[in-house]
Amino acid sequence: PTKNSHALSGTFLLKGDGRLFIAGLQRGVNGVGAGRSWGYRAGITIVIIEVAFSRLDPAFRSASGRAVAVIDVIRATTTITIALHHGCAGVIPVRTLSEARTVVRRLGGGALLAGERGADKVVGFELGNSPAEYGRERVKGKTVVLTTTNGTRTFQAAPGAQAIIACSFLNVSAAARWLTGTGLDILIVCAGQHGRFCLEDAVG
Repeated sequence: PTKNSHALSGTFLLKGDGRLFIAGLQRGVNGVGAGRSWGYRAGITIVIIEVAFSRLDPAFRSASGRAVAVIDVIRATTTITIALHHGCAGVIPVRTLSEARTVVRRLGGGALLAGERGADKVVGFELGNSPAEYGRERVKGKTVVLTTTNGTRTFQAAPGAQAIIACSFLNVSAAARWLTGTGLDILIVCAGQHGRFCLEDAVG
């Protein structure tokens, strides 16, 4: 801490731009303090953590070269977390219905066509976007090709990201460990709703 120290023990303001930085991994990841941009010290390295509150947020433009976590609590990233927990071979997020159908045809019999529009399962798709549909007996060993109204579009919109993961309430601790383990600057992106702020994603 310096003369610019924040009142919280172990935190300080970075000179110049006023962004709050937190000395300590857990406090940095958990975002103690006000503001939308913070970080933590790892040895002599400062890792920048920024938050974009929707895929149209100007902060999203800073994805290049960063580790990106997409949050769509209701429900894409929660569904992805459950699918992976139940042993699916992988989840491929795509933007459009036609793209999803094309990818499934290319992958063949080991792929499941999944998605929603307006929270309703797409007619002709095998799965919707409810975590309850992704039981082990349904998805184990399969590749899920998923398209959703907000979440999967956010994955596809991260320009130049070094790595992208899905984050939800169910895997937040594991996601934080993985993100900080990359050694990269971090961008947390809330999917939002139709490109606008969405409370549950910001809380997530």
